[in-house]
Amino acid sequence: GYMYLMESLADAEGRVWPMCGVVPARAVMRPRRAALGYREARTLSPGPFGPAGTLLRGHEFHYSALEGGSSTLGEGGHAWALTASDGSVASEGWALGNLVGGYFHAHLASNPEAARRFVAACLAWRQCPNAQGSG
Repeated sequence: GYMYLMESLADAEGRVWPMCGVVPARAVMRPRRAALGYREARTLSPGPFGPAGTLLRGHEFHYSALEGGSSTLGEGGHAWALTASDGSVASEGWALGNLVGGYFHAHLASNPEAARRFVAACLAWRQCPNAQGSG
């Protein structure tokens, strides 16, 4: 889903495919795995998982790398501050309004309150008069 939200995806042969264009960056497939491991993440802005600073645990596994976008990835900033199992720290992902995307895969059982907030955010969006499928 994260790569689909980007402007484009460059495949292993170098062909570029247009994507949704929501995240101002592109994914480039690499011949080797770009990331693998357990992560702890803290949200850097408020969103559907809760306030800024919400802690989640999960993993990261992907063969693509993000290219383009500024260091702050625009007005929304980064979604996560990740701490890898090797102790390294990096900012990753995209957050803007109720959109949160990234290579990090959260295991919501690691923070049941974040899971409840996510479900509540989904239900609140469903009640919005402008939500697709709401009426």
